[in-house]
Amino acid sequence: MKRLLIALLILLVSAAATAWLLNTPGYVMLAVGKTTVELRLFDAVLFALAGLGLFYLLVRFVIRAWLLPRDLLRLRRHRQADAARNALVRGLIDLAEGRWQRAERQLRRSAEKSDTPLLNYLAAARAAQMLEAYDRRDEYLRKAIESDRRADIAVGLAQAELQLATNQYLQAQATLKHLRELAPDHTYVLKLLAKLHHRLHDWGPLLELLPALRRAKAFSETDQAALEAEALAGHMDELVQKKNLAGLEAVWKKLPRKSQEHATAVAVYARALLKVDGNEQAETLLKAALQRAWDEELVTLYGQIDFPDPARALDTAEGWLEQHARDPALLLALGQICLAAKLWGKARGYLESSLQLKARPEVYLLLGRLLERQMKEIDLARECYSKGLRLAVEGIAEPLTGRRARSMFATQNRPLTDEDLDQLISA
Repeated sequence: MKRLLIALLILLVSAAATAWLLNTPGYVMLAVGKTTVELRLFDAVLFALAGLGLFYLLVRFVIRAWLLPRDLLRLRRHRQADAARNALVRGLIDLAEGRWQRAERQLRRSAEKSDTPLLNYLAAARAAQMLEAYDRRDEYLRKAIESDRRADIAVGLAQAELQLATNQYLQAQATLKHLRELAPDHTYVLKLLAKLHHRLHDWGPLLELLPALRRAKAFSETDQAALEAEALAGHMDELVQKKNLAGLEAVWKKLPRKSQEHATAVAVYARALLKVDGNEQAETLLKAALQRAWDEELVTLYGQIDFPDPARALDTAEGWLEQHARDPALLLALGQICLAAKLWGKARGYLESSLQLKARPEVYLLLGRLLERQMKEIDLARECYSKGLRLAVEGIAEPLTGRRARSMFATQNRPLTDEDLDQLISA
């Protein structure tokens, strides 16, 4: 609409100017040497406008002729870029469809003429990886860095992922170490480092990495706690094999206070202490943890301590009955402490009470041994062995009455697998 109004305005002005020139008397005389030419004012203006138009067209022609080589080169490059983009798309499609050789060929050929060579080389590296052509893969990654120096971290991450996928752990370790120097707090770098240490069972380095993972909020609190518990358990198992009680205590002291207060970590540490005769330390640790928050696994471990004075430990555990009288784990622990104190009748009562609340194979075993060895009730002992064995093998138990337990055996938590950790990293 605006252009139409402007065109109408120009038309009106032109008509008015033409009418004025036709009705205005006057002439223009041109003299060149002895030759003179007289023109009406209207004709002179008309010739002048025509001359200006011709001059403008001539100048435009000269400029376009001068710039023609540049424009042709630009057009050629534009067509080459379009062809390269189409080749990139075809290469990515082939890569997604598993046509590795064709994808690598498409991506390699179009990389130099592409306006995004970084993408070409990264995709070509993945195709070469699938073809197990690791030398070509590394060459593509090198060219990717050369194509864009700002992409060091992106290319490094791709390289580390590919190296981990082919179990090239030494190379991946070097790559990730370099990346951490470039970006110490990069979340994905930290995740890949955690994955590497987990695969290699490098529990010590993984424990040292966990505070950085927590600061970066790389995992949820639950997943962080699970990874920390497994790393702690693995590292402490190494120290247990060396009977290194001082090393266990040093590792525990290095953990953040929040981790030291987590029930899973406490259970891992307590279990390690019991394996190296750190009974006194385990008792102090578990009592403090149970005072903060009640936990069945911790109270079960408390019953496994080799107390120098079982009677004192029994007084402590029986003090918890006031608030946790129907806790099967506490009743089991009390039964174990009574066994250590050789209070056979009391031990039997606690073990049977635990079974009434929750059937577990280990409780059947303890009760069976007590009945067989101390109380000489062989038939009842055999029944306990039978029920416990069936429960352990089948995971079920027949409903029992009176002194017999009725609930299912609760399986313990399993460690994280590599697949579990892969899911955590990609989240």
